[in-house]
Order: sequence, then C-alpha cells, then structure tokens
Amino acid sequence: MLALLLTAAAGVRAQRLPFVNYSTAQGMVHNRTHTINQDGKGYIWIGTDLGINRYDGRTFKHFPAPAVKHYFARYSVRIGDKVLFAMDGIGLALCLGDSVQFICPKNLKPLNISGTAALSDRSFLFNEWQNGVVKMDEKGNAQVLHLPAIASNNSFVDMFRDSKGIIWLMSGSGLIVFPENDPAAARKLKALGNAYINCVRESRDGYIYIASFRGVFRISPQQRSQLSDAAIEPVFNKNQEVTAIAFDNTNHVWLSTVYDGIYKCDASGRNLDHYTIRNGLISQNTWNIFCDRENNIWIGTENGISKLPDHQFMSFDFSQVDFQSVKSSLHWDDSTMLLSNVMDIYCLRGSQLQRLKGFHSGIGYRSHILDKSPDGYLWVSKSVPLPAGNFKVYTLSFKFNGEQLTDSIAVSKLPGGPNEIFGRRGMISLPGNACLISTDKGMKVYRDKHFYPVVRTDSLPVNSLCSINSQSFWALLDNRKLVRYKILPLNAGADSFRLQTLEEDTSILNGKPVNSLFRDSRNRIWCYGVQCGAVILHLNPDGSIHHASVPGLSAFSSEIFNDISEDAKGHIWVATSAGLDEVTEDKNKFEVKRDRFGGRLCGKNIFFVTPFRAGLMVGSTGCAGIIGLQEEEDAYRPEVYITDLRINEITRRNLLYLELPELHPEEDNLRFSFTGIYFKDENLIRYAYMLEGIDKQWSTPSPEHMVTYSHLPPGKYIFHVKALAPDGLWSAKEAVFSFSIDSPFYTRWWFILLCTGACTGMLYAIYRYRIDQLLAIQQIRQSISKDLHDDIGATVSSISILANMANSDLVSEQKRRQFLDTIQDESKHVTESLSDIVWSISPKNDTLDIMFARMQRYASELFEAKNISYQFRLPEDISNIAFPMNRRQHVYLIFKEAVNNLVKYAGAGHADISVSVEDELFIMQISDDGSGFDIDSITPGNGIINMRKRAQEAGALLAIISKPGAGTRIRFMLRM
Repeated sequence: MLALLLTAAAGVRAQRLPFVNYSTAQGMVHNRTHTINQDGKGYIWIGTDLGINRYDGRTFKHFPAPAVKHYFARYSVRIGDKVLFAMDGIGLALCLGDSVQFICPKNLKPLNISGTAALSDRSFLFNEWQNGVVKMDEKGNAQVLHLPAIASNNSFVDMFRDSKGIIWLMSGSGLIVFPENDPAAARKLKALGNAYINCVRESRDGYIYIASFRGVFRISPQQRSQLSDAAIEPVFNKNQEVTAIAFDNTNHVWLSTVYDGIYKCDASGRNLDHYTIRNGLISQNTWNIFCDRENNIWIGTENGISKLPDHQFMSFDFSQVDFQSVKSSLHWDDSTMLLSNVMDIYCLRGSQLQRLKGFHSGIGYRSHILDKSPDGYLWVSKSVPLPAGNFKVYTLSFKFNGEQLTDSIAVSKLPGGPNEIFGRRGMISLPGNACLISTDKGMKVYRDKHFYPVVRTDSLPVNSLCSINSQSFWALLDNRKLVRYKILPLNAGADSFRLQTLEEDTSILNGKPVNSLFRDSRNRIWCYGVQCGAVILHLNPDGSIHHASVPGLSAFSSEIFNDISEDAKGHIWVATSAGLDEVTEDKNKFEVKRDRFGGRLCGKNIFFVTPFRAGLMVGSTGCAGIIGLQEEEDAYRPEVYITDLRINEITRRNLLYLELPELHPEEDNLRFSFTGIYFKDENLIRYAYMLEGIDKQWSTPSPEHMVTYSHLPPGKYIFHVKALAPDGLWSAKEAVFSFSIDSPFYTRWWFILLCTGACTGMLYAIYRYRIDQLLAIQQIRQSISKDLHDDIGATVSSISILANMANSDLVSEQKRRQFLDTIQDESKHVTESLSDIVWSISPKNDTLDIMFARMQRYASELFEAKNISYQFRLPEDISNIAFPMNRRQHVYLIFKEAVNNLVKYAGAGHADISVSVEDELFIMQISDDGSGFDIDSITPGNGIINMRKRAQEAGALLAIISKPGAGTRIRFMLRM
C-alpha cells in the first residue's frame, strides 16, 4: 500500500481514500466516538459520550439507559454473538440485534469504569477506579478481586482477555497480567516498565500488540509462556500516542492516534502508510479503530466516524484545477507515473502528486499523448488555439529529470521530424535503441533524435500499431483494414526501413469504427473504439489470425471503450464511459463484472487504465485513482433482517419474535421494513421480496427498504425478503416472517350454522305467526258468525214472528200496535249489533281514543235517557295506544253489557266510569249507586255469563262486586 506523506508545497496533492464519514448530521447521538464493535448479526455498535448507538446501514439508533439520561460508553468487547459495553455510572450492557440488556452492579458504588473483559457469556470483569478489578455475573452480583500489591495501586486504563485466558490490565504505570482464574498471580510486564499503556490486542497469528506512550510493541507466541519476563519487539516508534489497534483480514496492523490520524503497516511495522484529514478522515483526533467482518476499517474520532470500505483504493483530487478530467498517463519507470489533464502534466512518485513545471497547454480537443522515446525523452502533444475556435496540435520533446521538464523542442525541428507523433496509437520497439511510430507524415523510425522514412506499398494513414515480435506487427489503417507487416531494412546498414505485407483483412471488423489495438498475454488482439465495443483477434503462434470473436456489448457498462489493459493475473480491464469493467475467462468463456468499483471512483467516465505497481492506475473525471490488486478479498454475502412491522399504521414489532401470530380480520394492512447488512457501500444494496400467498414470484430488486400490503384476505402468509450486494451476491439466508389473518366471525362454520338455525327458526316463527293470524281471523269470523247467529239471527227470527202475528186478523188493534213497537225495538237492536260488529273489525278504530269516544257516546245516550248522572275519567295522551281487533271487540262488548245492565236493573241515580293504563295494564271500572244485589244468591243471567266468557277469551280478569243497597262495581283488567 502506498504511503501518504502530507506536504504543503505548491502543486502537491494528497491521495484521497474513499472514506465515508458519519456524524450527528447522519443521526449519531454524539460525535465523540470511543469504541466501535460488531455483533453476530452484523450490526455496528458505537460507544459515544451520550451512550450507545447502533448502525444498521441506514439509520443510527440510540439506546438510552433506564436510570440516567446521559452516560459515557467508552469500552466494548465481543462475547459470542453479543457486544459487551462498559459505561460510567451504570455498569455493563449486552447488545445484540435490536436489544440492549443493561446490567447494574447491586452492591457497588461509585462506578467510574475504565474497561471490561468477558470471561463467559454470564461472567464479566471490569475496572472501577476506586474499587479496582470487579467480577460480576449477568444478574449484577459484583465481587471485588484482591490483587497483589504490585497491581493494587494502579489507575487502570483498560483491560483485555486473550485467547489463552490471560487478563491484561493496562494502567498509567505499566502492564499487569494474570490468569483469569488466579488473580493472586498478577505480575507486571518488566520490559515495559512504568509506561502508560493504552491498548492491548491479539493478532490472528497469536502475537500480542501493545500500544503505549513509547510506541507499539509486540510479544511473540513463544514469549507468551513467561509474560513477566517476555521480550518485546518494537513495531511502531513514531512520536505519537497510539489509542487503539486493529487487524484487517490480511493481518495488516491499523493504529489510531490522538493527534495524527491513523497508520497502517504490515505485521512487523514495515511499509508504513499514514492517513489524515487530507486523505479524507473526518478528524485527526482518533480514539478507536475497528475492522469488521467485511474488512471495512471503522475509525472513531472526535468529530464522528470514518469508514474505509476499500483499503486498496486511493485517489488524487483534480476537482479544483482548470480542467478536471485526467485523460492520459505514462508509466515512466518503476516508481514514477506521469498524468495529464490536457492542460498540465503531473508526476506521481511515492505518494506525492506534483504538477511539473515547464509545460502548459490550451484545452484543445485531444488528450495529451505522453510517450517515452527510446533515448529517454518525453514526447508530449500540445494544443495551440487558432482563430475561429480551431486548434493546432504538435509534439514537443522534453528532458525529464524526475522533478521538472527542460530542453523543450518541437519534434518537427529534428531531422526528418513530423509535426505530431500519434503516440497513443502504439510504438514498435526496434533493435538499436530505435522505434517505429505513427505520425502525421506517415510511419517513421526514430533513433537518436532522427526520424527516418518507412517505405510501404500502401499510403493510408495508420490509426494504431500492435507489436507481435521484434520483426512484425499489426496495423489498423484508416479504412478499417487490418494489415500484418514485417519490418525489413531498406538497405543493409541503412536507417531506412521498408514494410512487407504479410497478411491483410478488410472484412473481419465488419465495418466497426475501431481505432485502437491491444495485445494481451494470451496472444489475442483486442480491436476497440467508441460506440462499437471490441473485436477479438485470436492469433496463431506466427501472428496470423486464427479466428475472431465478438463479446456481447450488453455485458459491458457501455459500448464506448476508451482503453483496455491487463493486470498481472491476466484479467482484462476495460475503461468505458460508464465504469471500469473486469473481464475474466474460464474455459474460453468470458465473464464481465460491470462497473467493478462503483461509487469508489469519483467519475464514471474512465479515460485510461494501466498497470501500476501491484494494481491499476485509472484516470476519470475529477480524479486519478490507484486500485490495489495485491489481495483479493473474500466475497461477502449481506445479512438481511426485518426491522419493523406496522399493522394499520401502528407499530407491532413485537410480533416479529412470535411464531405464526394470528391477526384479527380487520388487521389486513401490513407494512414491512427491512435492512441489509452490507457496509462496503450501504447505498448500493438492493432488495427483493415476496409474500407467499399473494405474490407469485419475487419482486424486481430495488433499493426500497419497505413494502406495504393492503386489504389482505384471511389466510396463512409467509413474507420473504433477501438482499443483493453490488457484486451480485444474494444474502445467504432470507428473512422470513410467518403469520395468519383470521376469518371474520361471519365466515366461521359455527356462525353459519347459528345463522342457518336462526333463519330456520325465524322462518318457522313467521310461518307459525301466519298460521296463528289465520286462526285468529278464523276465530274472529266464527265469533262474528256466532254473534250474528245467536243475537242478530234470533232477533231477526223474533221480528219475523212478530210481523206475522201483527198481520194476523185474529189479534186486536192494540195488540198489533204492541207487536209493531216490539218489532221497532228489535230492529233497532239489530242495527246497533251490526254497527258494533262493523266498528270492531275496522283497522282505523284500533286506538284507544276512538274506542273510548264510542263507549262514551253509547253510555251518555242511555244515562241521559234515564236521568242518570255520570262521570267519565280517561287517561291523557292515549291516541298512540293501539288495541288489537279481537281485544277491542271484547272490551267494548263487556263495557256495553255492563252499562246496559246498569241502566235496566240497577235503579241508579249516578254512574262512574274510569279507565287507566299503568305499566302496560289496561284497567276499566264501572260503578253505580243503585240497589245492588247478592252476587252469591242470584242465578247469573246471559249478560254476566257473556261478560265473563269474553274476559276469559281476551285473557283478562273480570271482577263483579255488589251488595244489596250498596250499588255495583265491575272491574276489568287486561295486560296489553
């Protein structure tokens, strides 16, 4: 990895690394970050001055403590799948997924905690400044450990438990070690003396690394058997206070410092790289450093968190210069790369990028063509503006001493020199420190500042050259013809050459506008250009074409190919206008990884790609980048979790932890939220989901992290979601949530059965009611028929007999008049009876007020005819009280019979009639002051018998109360 050396010199640019920075602006509860860790589910846990944060790739979640509003979370350690935090004023906390379990010591005060270690998932150690080392279980039962005097008076800074069960106590006056089961055996590490110790960590290969004010040291696995006398090996001796140590997946060592950013080195401290705010860090003051399982480096600082997702990618910022696109490069020697942004030339040596003095150009239309001549001169094309917006392009030759450009001369002034050298179109090396190049004056041979002519049978301009060996090459002519030439001296010992045509082809490119050639290590020539992709020529050993193939354009990020190169592993890299694509081959089949580095490149339009050191150098819009390819990191599959469930817009997250919860029928609107744990680039992760029972197939992958299902019918469902990483790998496991929605009660079998029974019963009741109504009508008809037969029929028969007697010649005139009077009375009686029947069956007479009016009219006519005073007492507001026809008839006829008997037989001077309605009880009372009678000694007549019979038929009570000389009272009661 390149070292970054900061400098303030003019024209020097620091490398920019793809740091991603987080702070309170992104949702952190506090910027000052003391510790970072990762739980078994992949969540990142962060300790700050205001407590614990958890980051899931989208949001930061703060976990407040139950007893205090604010607390410091400065120390953490991984135990199993959980992260254990130590916090001032509280105690410990176990964190996993979406839960935090705070553990407060029951019998220990105060709590100024300065470190923690886990003995198991139920037993823990922590340092308390006044009490010393404390052992505590998961229930909060705490016990102070008694250490020897050598360790009892130390102000402990932190603690660490290694893989062999050794506890390392860091303090301001040395390093104390003891076996976890034998605190009395505590010893001081002699080699470090009274040095202030900040951090102890163990590497994958068993080395113990120790950070102190004196530097960073390590103890080998062999020396760990006798720790108190162990020899230490210095690793980092810069005059910097190292605060934390971390190891990445390739066992590189990462160090955070108080004032000077972070450092990276190999296991022994060599090949030191240094990164600060000029390289993209959010702060120089770094308190913690951590490597997650994806090999991302997290740095906790004073101003937030910096994440380095790719240790092997660095960039140089060109966003502040006059022209920002870095379009060409030249690998000058093993340690130097020259870059051009069309207007200036920059030199990258070591880790510094510096603009070279001695050259400046107008923008022009073409990239600078940088080439190195066989005799060590730098050839640079320069654009000179002309009137009307045109440009003149010519090539300059410079001496380059590694610092600046000198001795500038136009190549046109050299013997036989052209105006412009088309360097990017290829240079063919020739024996004798010479080369064959393409120029604006045709092909030339260059040697010792002289240009010599080349004789060939055709005269078409040459677009590109591609060497096969020292004697032959392929050329792409301007008419898209491919020609293979052999280079021959024109005359023995002469500097002029001629080209012999060995092979030519005009059809193999099929009219594609290719303009460049590149030969890879497998003896293939890639013919490529703008908007045409590539045609691959597979060569025979002698350089002739065996066959051609055309990779599908749809496999690449773009059809515009700007450059092609090959790395040390034989992978082909294609610089396109939409990203850098990697091409690998397996069994003669190409596999293309599109836009290989995504958002880590500052621009998508890649102008060139070329091998550099152990990686690649690329030029893009706004930056030049170095991509390290030394270590191929293992592909990481993202984790995916369902983080929230809302039902009818109400959070029901607790249901996610239940097995097959049953929802009510009205709970049919569900919204799922989910997140994928992938910290290489959180913004590029995509999701696919499916609700089994509704969806027939997976959704199209998208960045949306929530989905809503509305109006779900009753049934059983399983919600699936999976995450897709940018490199095409799906999550190893899907997140799954099973649930069911109950059917409404009206669709249940018991409700249907109940409704069926109720409907059947209702229909039967209606049927019975109808039958009862018909029977009641039939009964009324029979009653009317009986009344007509018994009363009216008998009366009509009597009238007929009387009429016959009155017409007889045997009766006297006086007797005839008596017969006629009787006939008149009987006819009147028949008329009244018929009127009563018609009145009783008419529906309009169903209310009490109409019935009482008829009763009052009937009684008043009789009472007034006999000079009987009377009084009617009726209830108020009886107009809405209805009486059924059959009951109305009974009540009226009982009343009529009672009044008629009172007038005929009582000899009364006053009558009193009262009617009341109380609690749905109809009460009618008729009384007089007449002669009365003994109810027990008389034989009841038809009138009393009829009244009692009608009362029985109506379901009423009838009471007749009378005594001789005391009048008579009739009381009638009917439940309405």
